[in-house]
Amino acid sequence: MELANIGLAGVKHAESRLDQTAKRIARAPDPGSRPTDAVDIIEAVNTYTANLRLIQTADEIEKHTLNLLG
Repeated sequence: MELANIGLAGVKHAESRLDQTAKRIARAPDPGSRPTDAVDIIEAVNTYTANLRLIQTADEIEKHTLNLLG
């Protein structure tokens, strides 16, 4: 289903952002560390959570559609 694919792509993107931020934090103490690293982590977690919910909703829609047809 298309919605599930969109959600999966969003989850992968969030995972990538979180990984990049974690690597940046692991290099600390770096004088060039960004104070927005915590914000980046929160945004990645929220994006991940929202996309997981999208996948769950797509699954529920598919189940309801199958119940209506069957």
